[in-house]
Amino acid sequence: MTESQYTPPLPGRASTQCFCCHSTDLEREWAATSPFFAQRALRRQPQAIMLIKCLGCGTRYFDFSPTKDELDRLYAGYRDDEYFVQRNSFEPWYTRAVNNDLGAEAQMQTRRAVLRDALEERGAAKHFENILDHGGDKGQMLRQLTARTKAVYDISGIPPEEGVIAIDQTQLKEIPWNLILSCHVLEHLPDPQSYLEELVALGRPGTIYFFEVPDENFRSFALSPAFVQKRWIGWLAERMFAFKIFDFLSTACRVKLRVLPPLCFVALREHLSFFSTQGLSRLLQNNQLALLSVKIRASGHICAVAMKAAAN
Repeated sequence: MTESQYTPPLPGRASTQCFCCHSTDLEREWAATSPFFAQRALRRQPQAIMLIKCLGCGTRYFDFSPTKDELDRLYAGYRDDEYFVQRNSFEPWYTRAVNNDLGAEAQMQTRRAVLRDALEERGAAKHFENILDHGGDKGQMLRQLTARTKAVYDISGIPPEEGVIAIDQTQLKEIPWNLILSCHVLEHLPDPQSYLEELVALGRPGTIYFFEVPDENFRSFALSPAFVQKRWIGWLAERMFAFKIFDFLSTACRVKLRVLPPLCFVALREHLSFFSTQGLSRLLQNNQLALLSVKIRASGHICAVAMKAAAN
């Protein structure tokens, strides 16, 4: 592929400073839109895009912002049969078992235990008047919590669990929330900062927040100089069989070994950001939240408990 044939990276997020800690000490390497994401959300071929790492807090994020329409296409019928078939056609390792196990009860039991322990460690009340699970699917995380009102807000419109009510955008602002959960939401968002501002506005001084994001930290030994990696990804994008092989190797090494070897790359599938404990901490503290705890928990996820501070 010649330079004139190469499609420039898609326009993306501001890349001058980290959205978590505001550091301008950034490192960049070339990554790729996965074939699944490129076809389903973008309706185009996979291509090279930039991945940014903040050397201040360790957060990584793609210099790319999907539009609302693109995200709607990505998450329409999320993990249903059509979603699975399309993704499996590009990612054979994304099996039916993997698809069905995501959010399965065995995982939810561990995550609920982590939530309970995290709240108890910080002396949070065992009974809350009003609890909100923001972006919480059916509200499965609320099952073992005690409250007068247990509510879930989720754009999917899926019916909630027994004992949980589904609320709309208007009702979000009408109820005085004592505990607000945001689990596996931040990493999917093009603009985590704006989301947090809206989420914090739903609470009042003293409201407790619980955040959960994946722990996806890894060391990268991607090709250097950068233009070699860029052209390598562009070459693979025109040879789908080879792309699938290196995508599998890249994913296996990154997820299982926490290392990204030369010739490998990070592929954008769903997660737009890869948080560190330090990065998540700084992001929350920059949004009127007093951090009570943040660490990698037994579930393997980064979990944070915070409280909304009084306005200055």
